[in-house]
Order: sequence, then C-alpha cells, then structure tokens
Amino acid sequence: MKKVLLATGYDKFNEILRKHFKSSSKADSFYLLEQEVIHRNYLKEIIEEQKPDIVIVHDYHLASSFDTQEEQQQEWIDLIDETRIQFDDAIRFVFICERKNSDPFLKRLVQSNVLDIFTDRVLDLYGIIEQLADGPKFARVAKYTKGAKYAEEAVLEVEDEERGAQGEQEQADEDIEEKNHFVKLPKIIGFKKKKSKAKTKQDKEPEEKAEEKEVNEQEVKQTFKLNVVHNTPQHIGVTIERKLILIGGPYSRSGSTFIAHLLAKALANYGVPPAYIESPYQRPYTYDRFFGEKNAPDYISYFNAFTSSTDNTDIFTPLGEQSYERNHVWEHEGVRLVTKHPLDEPIYTEEEINFESFARLILSLHKTPFIIVDVGTDWTRKTVQKLYDICDHAYMVIEPDLPLVDQLYESSAAAYEYHRQILKHEKTSLIVNKATPKMVGQFADETNFTFPPIHSETIYNSQYEGTIGLHEKGLQDKSEKQLEPILSELLPKQYLSKKKRESGIISKLVRRKINVSKD
Repeated sequence: MKKVLLATGYDKFNEILRKHFKSSSKADSFYLLEQEVIHRNYLKEIIEEQKPDIVIVHDYHLASSFDTQEEQQQEWIDLIDETRIQFDDAIRFVFICERKNSDPFLKRLVQSNVLDIFTDRVLDLYGIIEQLADGPKFARVAKYTKGAKYAEEAVLEVEDEERGAQGEQEQADEDIEEKNHFVKLPKIIGFKKKKSKAKTKQDKEPEEKAEEKEVNEQEVKQTFKLNVVHNTPQHIGVTIERKLILIGGPYSRSGSTFIAHLLAKALANYGVPPAYIESPYQRPYTYDRFFGEKNAPDYISYFNAFTSSTDNTDIFTPLGEQSYERNHVWEHEGVRLVTKHPLDEPIYTEEEINFESFARLILSLHKTPFIIVDVGTDWTRKTVQKLYDICDHAYMVIEPDLPLVDQLYESSAAAYEYHRQILKHEKTSLIVNKATPKMVGQFADETNFTFPPIHSETIYNSQYEGTIGLHEKGLQDKSEKQLEPILSELLPKQYLSKKKRESGIISKLVRRKINVSKD
C-alpha cells in the first residue's frame, strides 16, 4: 500500500481527492496520510517525518514565501532535487498546475524526474489515481520535452474544448467545481506579470489592489488549518497532532481566562507544552497576573513587533528570524505566554492586529503542539471569526447566571446571533464555570463540560503567588480531574493511558517509600 501525502494547499481540493481515492477501484492500493502540507516551507520537513511514497503538490495553491514566478519555480526545483538527493526515487512527485504544455518550466521538472504532470484545470481524478497505481513512465511527460510546436499540437484539442466551455469569461472562478469523477479548479490569477505601461485611468488602480487583497485573504484562510502544520511532536512514542484552541465567553467575567490558564497548565503537566495567546483587543491582564515585571522585565509581546501599520514582512517569515530591541519570548511554568505589556502596549485595533498578524504569530509558535487563544468576548470580531474557521476546538465559557444564560439562548438581539451559530457546530463546546452538576441540570442538553466553584481565597493565593495552577494541597489534582474530559478531546487516548500508567507507578513508588520509612 502506497502512502500519499497531500500538499496542494487547497482544503476543498484535498477533500475531493480523499473522497475519490476512497471510492476508486484502486482504493486498496493507497493510504492517504492525515497530515497535510499548507506551505512550501514545511514540505521537506513533513516528507522527512512521514516518508510518503507519493506527494501530490499544486503549483499555485501551495503557498510560497517568494513573490515572483521565477523565484517560486526555482523553489520547486530546489525542493524536488533535494528530495531526490535524500530519497533517490523512493518518492514520486505529482505536479498539478495550470500551464501551457510548451512552458519550459515543465521540461525542467521532467529533468528532475517528475513523471506525473497534469496541466489542465479540468482533472479526471480516477484517471490520475489509475496512473498512480501504475508505475511512472517517461512517455506520459515526453510532450513537455520536445519543444513548443510539438507541445502545442499535443494539447490543441484540449485547449479548444476548454475555451469553448469558458466562453468569453475572463474573471477567475470563485470556487472549485466537481462533477462525477471530474474536478475543475478555479482559474489561477496569481501569476500575472506587472505592466510597465502607465495606467491611463486612475480609478482602475484601487480595483486591482482590492482584487489582490481578496486573493491574499483567501489564501490565508485556506492555509491556516492548524492540524496540518509541519511540526508534529512525538511524546513517548505517540504523535501529538498540533491544534489551535479558542476559549472565550459571550459576556465578561465568565471565567474564560481562568479556564484557559488552567487548561494550559494541565497540558504542560501532561508533558505537552502549550502556548497561551491573550487577546490583543482587550485590556492586558496576564502580564501582571504572573508577575511579568519580575519574571519578564524586558518582555513586550509579538503584537507590538508586527502591527500591520508598521510591518509589511511576509506572513510566512518566522518571527524568530527577526531582530528586535526587546524580548518577545516568555515561558512561565511550562507555558509559552504571548500577552500584552500593560504599560508599553495599547489596546490594539483590528486594523493594527489583523488576521494576517495572527497567522504570522501562530506559524512562528511551531515548537508548541497546542496554541490556546483567549478571545475573551471578541467572538464577533472578523479576525476572531477567521480564527474560528481554522481552529480545531472552541470552548465557550459561561457562568450559571440564569438571566445572562437566557439572553445568550433566547435573546433576539443580534449581539448573540453568532454565538448561537457556532454553539451548534461540532467543534464548539460549552463550559459552565462555577457550577455543580445539579446546577447545570436546567440546561444540561447544551452543556458539554462543567468546572466547580473555587473558593475566592484559593484564587487570591494563586494570584498572590503569581502561579498558573492551583498549588494548594489537592486542588491541582482536582482541577486537572475536572479538565480530564477536555484533555480527552485534545490528546490521543494512547498518550493519556501511558501518562496515567506512569503517574500510577510513581504514586506507588512514593507510597512504598513512605511505608519503608515508617518501619
């Protein structure tokens, strides 16, 4: 069975590919890896980790850090040649693109032993699968090596048919089209050359800029699916899939930040170091909560480093490669903290910290398996809604304050319309804070998790000590026990079982040591 890695960078196309691989007559010949690739920067690393037999890439949709077509083409050649040097012919590249058969770049791909090239927008997926079930053959790509005349004649009939289907349409298709086992990809508009001729109409320039912004935004939304990020850490032999988690509340003082802190600490205690990101749109809290002035005096958040008004660096440039005057890294009790400095940073606007800013930050936290974003009450912000689109889990925290709960579920006001919408989604869970199971019974159908009341003096002591967890006797274990259902959602069962067995062994050893000392 051949392992297939999808590296098209196009979520909907990947879904269609998976469906057709599963339904094809050759389904038993392939195993599609769950891991996917969202950016060329991560392709080599994922290939080294997953060691696939077949890698399916898309020329345009798999994002690149380079701007020009020439640079992107050279990037492909370098990636493929480096893979060839490392793995020889063990890995088979499938190159999907929208190019003329006479394009000299295709000849260069063949020279790098890429023998599966598909240049049409309309693809016969079963035909591709049948070809991959067979061995690679030079005869299939010979037309790309025989010069422009031969290549043009070879595809003349196909191009005429496609032009007839397109008619006089010049605009790009908005979405992918699927019919039976054929798929038609959106027309690529990203490789247009810049015109040197001066524009005669001033009103045309804003239109072109607006179109470019829309395309880039769509690329970002497609790219940031966190469960396909390049780094999949392994712990005690179990692969931990990276996940993006949103935690917030529909109204203030619901305890969402408290729950987010405890969840981050619980993950760290399980040996899976997380990152906690505080909302840049809210008043800073976490810096003072964990004694930032003492523990991280030179710290200032990444948000300060790349507000959209001052930083135009590509979003896929890791932040760690930048040089800054102040330290942007703060780790406390095993949790990587990204929180605003209360004196040196403002409450940011969405114009200053947009979705692209968050994208850069999330990609840069590549050493943390879990990223927790504390969105506070900002669910209705456009940036947060885009984060929700790409997140793996979202937790909405409420208190059993019945008038506020009634407003959340019953109010006709538009303020809670989005909250009710995402609560219906399977990746959104409701957490009732400061509630016993008996109290939750009134709206049990909507409740996924509960967290018990914690005495105010205990919380005060934790704040006074500047600790994330509840360090009073028995409370840390109790809080982790309450979070176990959530941890079971986030961590693999095999990993949890191993950690519990380890904990049980340590506990027995401790008890045995105590008994010996008594005797």
